[in-house]
Amino acid sequence: MKLLVQAGCLVMVCTTLVACDTKKSSQVDATLALQRRIAQIAGQANGAAPAAVDPDTRMDGAKAGPGLRLTVQYTLVNPEANGVDSATFGPKLTPKIEEGSCTNPDLRPLIDQGVVVVLEYRGLQGNPIGTVSINRDTCGAHK
Repeated sequence: MKLLVQAGCLVMVCTTLVACDTKKSSQVDATLALQRRIAQIAGQANGAAPAAVDPDTRMDGAKAGPGLRLTVQYTLVNPEANGVDSATFGPKLTPKIEEGSCTNPDLRPLIDQGVVVVLEYRGLQGNPIGTVSINRDTCGAHK
């Protein structure tokens, strides 16, 4: 009887492990598919770069990774005329960038799946002006 109970427990443990492994495997597959999608988006952005986003902003390229991360590099072509520098970037542009990213129908589904979108801004001479990271928490405030 004791051996039968132990065998029954062993079967339950094995069944649980298989179920967990199947769930973990599907999560890994979903993560890999999402990483491939991020790499595809970065490739498309790089193929289109450099590209004017608006009169003040140029998209210079993108890179995928590490993990569920998409980094897009921008140049502010005339930051001084708009009163933007590394000190004023955060208060002046970050809220607009967050709002635009969180309401963007192409970006939002990625963000909702756990992708962190990093937007790096530089001046014409390549000097860093500011970086904005967008994730689920950021977009939670913009629902």
